Amino acid sequence: MFRGTTLRSMLLEAYGFWQFGQIALIAAIVSYIAAGLMLVLSIFGFVHLRRTAPEAEILPKLATRVQVNVT
Repeated sequence: MFRGTTLRSMLLEAYGFWQFGQIALIAAIVSYIAAGLMLVLSIFGFVHLRRTAPEAEILPKLATRVQVNVT
């Protein structure tokens, strides 16, 4: 006999997937914001690298180019 359990289960499943979609949407928005922030911070890092003298750097051998003598 049909007692409403089918309808109840379909509605609960639809609500569950809707809730999962809402959480995924929020996570996607936060991920895009974090990616944009990381892009801006990377650009600031490269600008700072070009403006800082090699003597003032903490790890100068990692940040500067190595001159190669070609004979």
